[in-house]
Amino acid sequence: MRLSAEELGKLEIAHKKAKSIKEADKIKCVLSWGKGYDWSLIKEILLISDGTIKNYIDAYKNGGLKELSKSRYDGHNHKLKKQEEETLCQYVDRYNVLSSAQACQYVKNRFGKTYTENGMTRTLKRLGFSYKKPKRAPAKWDSYTETFFKLAYYMKSYELPADESIYFMDASGFEHNAKIDYGWSRKGKNKIVKTNTGRKRLNVNGAYDIKKHKLISICQEGNVNSESNLALIKKVIALNPDKKKITIILDNASMNKSKEIFDFVRLQNESETKIELMYTPPYSPHLNLIERLWKFIKKKLLANRFYSSYMKFKTAIEDFLDKKMTKFKTELKTLMTENFQKVAVLGKLQI
Repeated sequence: MRLSAEELGKLEIAHKKAKSIKEADKIKCVLSWGKGYDWSLIKEILLISDGTIKNYIDAYKNGGLKELSKSRYDGHNHKLKKQEEETLCQYVDRYNVLSSAQACQYVKNRFGKTYTENGMTRTLKRLGFSYKKPKRAPAKWDSYTETFFKLAYYMKSYELPADESIYFMDASGFEHNAKIDYGWSRKGKNKIVKTNTGRKRLNVNGAYDIKKHKLISICQEGNVNSESNLALIKKVIALNPDKKKITIILDNASMNKSKEIFDFVRLQNESETKIELMYTPPYSPHLNLIERLWKFIKKKLLANRFYSSYMKFKTAIEDFLDKKMTKFKTELKTLMTENFQKVAVLGKLQI
């Protein structure tokens, strides 16, 4: 704990006597911090920013409850005009604005008007902004190539004939170790999750039917390569005897474009079941929808969970893939939709 039992007791009494929600939230913030909670958890529960947490804690450190209960908002008569607000919005859209203080400084320099940090936070929220992490986009990402891929996919997927299937194919490594994640714990106490020292992995190569929400997979301890990819494609064909055409979507890794795979597909296309390989654009992992599935499975199996032996770990994964995953079909229908993640670039969204 960061505060003594006596200090925490006084804060709890003050919280019960708080005259406003604002005052109660300030005390809750300091209480949570004093009991040892992480800032990220305090932010999530109280819906406040890092800057606000720091201000509350600094106020308490400098003057105790008396300083903490003071209002930090002095008010002003220099509100931004509509055109000035539009200019501020353009600034926040275009640049990395990491704090309300940065926006305050911009407004003061540009328009000669002074805002407090709390006042600016309220202004930005009113203008439609929220404090959150931006999404990643690879530096070599090409929005035009991605757009063409999406259009081609939707044309293929729309009203897909009954004798055709579409699979998203990729592999993922499952490390024999607990994945520490958020979860409920009793106040003032930390749950302990055992972890392993080794780095042994189980690789799962999978193909996901986005229409029927079914996974076809192969588990292996060795690295995924062209040979194992070919084995998975053959397994997909064997489990779809009624299909005349199967489209497999995969990334541009060299093992997905080997001579062995191309030769097999060429021969296969002389049979009743045709295979079409459709590659996602470079640097666009978000377009391969099976990536969402791997995150889902790892959360279900590895989040705050310890497996004492590699064999138990391996058996749990294989059992989940073969039997238990069907229990989550409702969740998967919500998660595994054909709505691709949108990537924002300077405020403009690519489809």
